[in-house]
Formats: sequence, C-alpha cells, structure tokens
Amino acid sequence: ADTSFSPSNVKVHFAGYDNDERAIFRACASSFAGYLVGSTLKAKIMQVMHDRDGEPHLMVVSTLFGELSDAAVFNLCMFSFVLPWEVIAGTVITYGLAKVLYEVVMYPVTRGIIKKVKALPEI
Repeated sequence: ADTSFSPSNVKVHFAGYDNDERAIFRACASSFAGYLVGSTLKAKIMQVMHDRDGEPHLMVVSTLFGELSDAAVFNLCMFSFVLPWEVIAGTVITYGLAKVLYEVVMYPVTRGIIKKVKALPEI
C-alpha cells in the first residue's frame, strides 16, 4: 500500500467512511468542538488579563491561544487516523497562525465599528 501523502490519497482515506453523512457529521462535530474550546479559552484569557491589568492590551495573546486551540481540536477530531500526524501538526500550526493573522489585520476595522456603534444615540 502507498503510505506517502498526496491529495489523491486523501480521497482514498476518506473513502473509509461508510457514507458522506458520517464525514459531514464528523466535520460539523469537529468544527463545533474546536469553536467551543477556542472561544472559551480566548474569553478566559481575556478575562484574566482584564482583571489583572484593567484592559486586555495584549489581545494577541488570547487570540493566539484561542485560535491555535480551535485549530488543534478541529484538526485532531477531524483528521486523526485519516491523515499522517505530521500533516495534522502542520495544518494546526498553519491554520491557527492564519486565523491569528486575520484577527490582527481585522482588529482596527472591528475597533472602528465598535466605536461608531457606541457613539450612536440610544433608542
């Protein structure tokens, strides 16, 4: 059997599912689990930083841990015993860092929207 990794082998590995519904369920459950763990960890870290320093000025720290844990849980749940472990590890790091980069880039936009919404008169 060919044990090397290539995109064409992924289809062979996923063919191990009895049907597409099982793969879809695994993807949804993995995504939800990653979201819960990542969001909870990010919120907890921000709360600790806020309690300690008054303002969570190191937002990137909570984002880094939250997004990397989200990526780790998702990829481990979704791809364990489907893809090689080194591919999963690489995906966790790449996917997690890409999400952190996106958050950092979008933060000024988010901050601007929050300021504008706060400036609106109350209804």
